[in-house]
Formats: sequence, C-alpha cells, structure tokens
Amino acid sequence: MEHTKNLILGAGLTGLSTGYHLKDGDYQVYEKLHEVGGLCRSEEVNG
Repeated sequence: MEHTKNLILGAGLTGLSTGYHLKDGDYQVYEKLHEVGGLCRSEEVNG
C-alpha cells in the first residue's frame, strides 16, 4: 500500500462524496466489492 494522507474505506455515497471534496488532496478509496455505489447502486437481474 502506498503512503497516503487520507484513506477512504468504502465507495458508497459517503466515500465517493468525501473523495469528491478531497479531489485536490492526497487520498485513496478502497472498496471491497467490484462496483462502487454501496446501497445506492442498481443492478439488472435476469434482464
């Protein structure tokens, strides 16, 4: 892992919003799933 000033755990709504507000800063976002969005994402099932 690289050295970073801000570490954001989770790429849900809060994590992505935090990254947006830190866009000119030193940060990394880590997400355990293969897609971002947390509970605010949509998925197509059987379609």
